[in-house]
Amino acid sequence: MNESSKRFGLEINKQKTKVVAVGKKRCNMKINLENTELEQVSNFVYLGGLMTEDEKCTMDIKRRIGLASTVAGKFNKIWKAKDVSNTTQLKSDYIKHLLCQCYCRPMNLSAGVSVKR
Repeated sequence: MNESSKRFGLEINKQKTKVVAVGKKRCNMKINLENTELEQVSNFVYLGGLMTEDEKCTMDIKRRIGLASTVAGKFNKIWKAKDVSNTTQLKSDYIKHLLCQCYCRPMNLSAGVSVKR
């Protein structure tokens, strides 16, 4: 991969590049890039989704629910404010739902994660 990248004028950053072995059993891998051993990690975020070595989406679902809850919590001041009109509160509620969908849309809820309300 490193040689192919160099042909196109690209260079792989050794400090930022990590390795994850995906499968049912944990295995230690020794992958070198120009005599530098790459760090093996158990999970990382890729294109907004949490990739884990056990291929389960439970941690990703919990992470996305946490992100959506954080976004929703930031709207509390608007909803509780007495000097904000009902129209503005309804608009902020609509925006909150859109933002929460952005965080939660790609989730697979069949993973058996229970959500406390």
